[in-house]
Amino acid sequence: MLLNRTHGVIVQIHMKKIVVLFFTILFQSSFAQIYTDCFQKLKFETSVFLAGLTNVAVGDTVDNIIEAMESRQKRAIGCAYPYSPVSTYDKKEINLVKFNTDYVIINFNKYYCDACLVELDYFVKLKKDKTKSLTVVVFLEEVTKEVEMVIDKYKSDIYFVTNAADYIKNHSLGAGKPLIYILDKNKNIIYAKSGTGKTFEQVSEVIK
Repeated sequence: MLLNRTHGVIVQIHMKKIVVLFFTILFQSSFAQIYTDCFQKLKFETSVFLAGLTNVAVGDTVDNIIEAMESRQKRAIGCAYPYSPVSTYDKKEINLVKFNTDYVIINFNKYYCDACLVELDYFVKLKKDKTKSLTVVVFLEEVTKEVEMVIDKYKSDIYFVTNAADYIKNHSLGAGKPLIYILDKNKNIIYAKSGTGKTFEQVSEVIK
């Protein structure tokens, strides 16, 4: 009888250890996933920052947004781009981290101006001039007749994802548009830049 009781106690102790170990592993896995996925962490920081802007004086808001945005873009370098299955304008299912190319250019913008078309021409030229393989994916917030004409002109060289306002909001780290990400062959972010300026020169330096 004593042996049976002792055996039962030992079994209970082992079961408790197993349960504790299970939840410890589960907690550590969840904790690690949250804090090692740096892009998701930056997205969380963005949401917290934007939520707090209601309490910021109007005069300070723009400077705060720009400073925080630039900081997040710098820290995004080296982050793995999140798993991103999306549907293109022509209903093709693609995933930005599954392309088997040396580089992926991700561009958030609206294409209805001459300067925007120059940028698209530049992307197409990059694909033809560079020895490394390149995929270009453009995200557009909305579709107009002008945008449809642009898509029709460039669709053989560029993937277009339309009605992408939510995607842009969730992946721009507060920068909105225009914004360019460049991913390397391992689909890590090696370039993140919003706005215009020396974009072409910088992109050419990154994609060698």
